[in-house]
Amino acid sequence: MPQIFLNYRRQDSDHALSIYLWLIRRYGRESLFWDRKDIDPGRPFAEVIEEGIQGSKVFIALIGPGWVTIADSEGRRKLYAPDDWVRLELRAALDSGVLERISGQHRVLLARPRQVRPA
Repeated sequence: MPQIFLNYRRQDSDHALSIYLWLIRRYGRESLFWDRKDIDPGRPFAEVIEEGIQGSKVFIALIGPGWVTIADSEGRRKLYAPDDWVRLELRAALDSGVLERISGQHRVLLARPRQVRPA
């Protein structure tokens, strides 16, 4: 089961791919969950994503320049849409304990310190 889950917006795919390839060199392919490689045709997308997050020790949220402001065709921010996969994945990571939230003046997401060993 993959130990590292990479969360990203499609417009950040090039950066996500660079991070993914670096992580493969460091931790090995079997340690990473990558939606484009790990979801077999016919499997329910939401179920596979949930399993990937639940089984992860590390959740990486790639936050690019338009991460918060990207909008749908009607001008609404995607992050606030109930069906936004970035939002759903972050929520699942918080619910599963892979991420912790600290409240205060700023909201900060912290990865829980779990050990992932290099390949």
